[in-house]
Amino acid sequence: MALSSAEIRLKGFVGGEPELRYTPNGHAVASFRMATSRNWKQGEEWKSETTWWRVTAWNDLAERIVAPLIHKGSLVQCFCRPAPDANGNPPTFTRRDGTTGSTWEMVANEIDILQKPPKSGGDNGVPMPPDDSSTSTGAEQGGSYETEDIPF
Repeated sequence: MALSSAEIRLKGFVGGEPELRYTPNGHAVASFRMATSRNWKQGEEWKSETTWWRVTAWNDLAERIVAPLIHKGSLVQCFCRPAPDANGNPPTFTRRDGTTGSTWEMVANEIDILQKPPKSGGDNGVPMPPDDSSTSTGAEQGGSYETEDIPF
């Protein structure tokens, strides 16, 4: 039993269609990007900050929730753990302009669909009000996976 752990709750909008893949060992893995935002007032001016996250789900969570039910524009809440690099830091990458960036990668343990994406056409991107048919999964996906299992 771990004496400490990190669980992060993210609530935000999905930025693109999730991608479902399978590892060579047959494990389902789905990933998507989501945006969280915070707003604050500084003096008389409102400021806004958006953070993008890469969320990965495994096995049943990937196949039964993410792939069929989550779409671009969905408002979701994810309970996740960070997936650091080998040194315990956020993975880094080199941008096209040569600068270094880092990405926030999370492994989802639970995902709640809070709002379906808006229907296309005529709504100018304004999210629809939530209906009472929220979908939730509370199953811990458990297990550990070797780096070779991850197909990306």
